[in-house]
Amino acid sequence: MTFNPEVLPGLLIVALEMLALAAVGYVVARVALRQQYTPLALAQGLVIGPAIWGLVANFLFYLLPGPTGALGAWLVTLAFGAWLVWRTPNVWRMPPREVAGFAVAVLVISWVSLAARQLLNTPDPSLRLGLTASIQAGNWPPALPWNPWQPVPYHYGGNLLAALLAPPVGPDLAFTTELLGAYAWTSLAMIVGTTLRQRGGWISYSTLTPLLLTAGAWTLVFSEAPAVLQLPVPTSFTEPGILTSLGEVYWPAQEWPWKSPEPQASPPNIWKPFFTLGYALVFTVLERATAGDRSFAMVAPLTLAALVGFLGLLEETLALTTLGVWGVAEVARVLTARPTRVNEFGAVKRAVMGPVAATVLLAIGGGVISGLLAGSAGRDLVIIWADDPNSRRLLGSVEPLPDGLSLLGLGPLAVTATVLFLAWRDRLVLALAAVGGVFILATLTLHYRETHDLVRLDGHARNLGLLALLVALAARLSTLRNHWRYASASLVVGLVAWPTLVAPVRIIGKGLEHGVHLQNAQPGQEEFDKDFLGVGRGSLRPFAPKAISAYVRDHTQPDDRILSPQPQLVSVATGRPNASGFAGLLHLNVQTGPEYEDAIRYLEPAAIQRLGFAYIHATEEWVATLPSYAKRWLDDPELFKLV
Repeated sequence: MTFNPEVLPGLLIVALEMLALAAVGYVVARVALRQQYTPLALAQGLVIGPAIWGLVANFLFYLLPGPTGALGAWLVTLAFGAWLVWRTPNVWRMPPREVAGFAVAVLVISWVSLAARQLLNTPDPSLRLGLTASIQAGNWPPALPWNPWQPVPYHYGGNLLAALLAPPVGPDLAFTTELLGAYAWTSLAMIVGTTLRQRGGWISYSTLTPLLLTAGAWTLVFSEAPAVLQLPVPTSFTEPGILTSLGEVYWPAQEWPWKSPEPQASPPNIWKPFFTLGYALVFTVLERATAGDRSFAMVAPLTLAALVGFLGLLEETLALTTLGVWGVAEVARVLTARPTRVNEFGAVKRAVMGPVAATVLLAIGGGVISGLLAGSAGRDLVIIWADDPNSRRLLGSVEPLPDGLSLLGLGPLAVTATVLFLAWRDRLVLALAAVGGVFILATLTLHYRETHDLVRLDGHARNLGLLALLVALAARLSTLRNHWRYASASLVVGLVAWPTLVAPVRIIGKGLEHGVHLQNAQPGQEEFDKDFLGVGRGSLRPFAPKAISAYVRDHTQPDDRILSPQPQLVSVATGRPNASGFAGLLHLNVQTGPEYEDAIRYLEPAAIQRLGFAYIHATEEWVATLPSYAKRWLDDPELFKLV
């Protein structure tokens, strides 16, 4: 472990923030959503608190952007939690041993997750860190630093959390993103694990929860998608070298460092942490929406609507699909209950209130869905049958191995079919399988902007199918007698779990061996292979000494645009827009526009005026490249003031 004492105060601040949000989330789960199982209420609280706080901040920022809005979000969220505690004072009565065990599990999983996360760099740092810094500075609605002309139709919920939870000292935005990534994956693991324990006992918990580490749960795989599960299948028992092949299955050779993040990198989705937080919210919403207890008041559907609303800021397709399945479940509940005329209106009102409120929040909340409705995004949406339906290996794969052995891989379609066979009457299983099934269909038919978008849809199908399978297997194991349960669990571990998990577990071992860095990534830090992942924990270098960054933040307005030869670095360091993109043309990838090129190369007055630059970051190296007339302009006190 590497530790820098300078980050300790900030780490304590982040820990206290997450603890406070988790406490509010626990109260909401117990009181508003009537979660009676204490460990699951604790686990669901890990995501409910940040989601409610983030949604409140998202709307409050339109009135009070910046630190004032963040403080207001804290006051509203804590007041909501206090009101729920006032309604149910005994909500804090929890078995001390249960709470202590839960806390230890959270700390251990978070440590492992952070070690694995720090084997990877920050994905798309100009976009993610630049947008986060812009939100932190108080620019609202969120806009890309290089395209500040219009709100960005992008799932910025994760950037919102990182921006507002980043402490004023210690961890920078990149390190804070790593911490939140570990927190998000820990939340998902705790929610799924405690659900399996509730439904299937400790055997299901210990046997099935590790399957969350399967390489098939990696969402963004640009080559052939990995199988969700892998199991060895003998094709011949007479081959002399079958034991050698089994050795390769149960302890395969590992190339290190890996050449790409697919499919070895684990824990899954630690590179895209807020997809993981999205899965945790999907699981929480569907678990509560399909629960048998419907005695809770109107606050419950509105709370679920708030969770779906924030889910729309994390990943819009997950939010829409979850909303649709939730709505169908509510309609089915009303139809099967057959309410009398006396209580029919009340039953229908309770059924539609939550989905309708969630629809409104998704429509006006910002991000991609609001952008689609406003017409600023979605022009490249095409529905067409895929040319190669098997390109994402939805059904599965068979990998022949030497000496009479094959490795059978199960894709999301095969997993979903297995789920329906195992537990087609379980409402939570059906809901998760339905969400995964929608993404299977979307993978085959939906094209949006680029073919890479199919990668994300396919990843969602794999992850939702896996979650449904875990719950279905837990339900099945719980119905078996003890000796059959032990035998079945042993078969799952030996034939499915270990062949599936051996490679990811060895990568996790590499992460633990490398250790956790409790410090900010240093500029130029290069520890791992660069072919795909960049430079390990390497971060964007600072654009100037910290004193200059602090001066810019203290003496300029959040929306003041700065012309700089290092535009993205300026925005990450200060949160000020750099307006270096195409004027009036929204694009999510960093690309400098012609007006910026004219301004930075020639100090062209018309380009500077059109892009609205208020300040220039003039380095000596850049000034030396300017034409002589532009240098004279810079020295003219009537044109430029040196600050």
